[in-house]
Amino acid sequence: MEKFKISFQNKKENISMIRLTSSFVAMRFGFSIDDIEDIKLCATECCNLQINRSEMIDCTMTIDDNSMKMVFKLDDVNKRENNEKDQISKMIIQSLMDEYKFDGSDITVIKNRK
Repeated sequence: MEKFKISFQNKKENISMIRLTSSFVAMRFGFSIDDIEDIKLCATECCNLQINRSEMIDCTMTIDDNSMKMVFKLDDVNKRENNEKDQISKMIIQSLMDEYKFDGSDITVIKNRK
């Protein structure tokens, strides 16, 4: 099992960094092109759900023989009502990933290797 952790300021400008990081990690561990695209888009939507809710986001990516797990944690949560954009982001995540969990300040997603 391999684990990678990245912390970044919760700004829209940093979303491209997490997209590139997650796609590089998935590529390095042999995920298919289609799965890499799903992981990259999922990372974007997870960040979109967290935007303006804290100062920092911690993202931990764990790879094992069968899957890639990403956990997005906030350092301090500012409450925000779910809006239509949040619902769309959640639907996108659910359609791309094999497992997902939205738990207050944390989002956990898993993509199984095919």
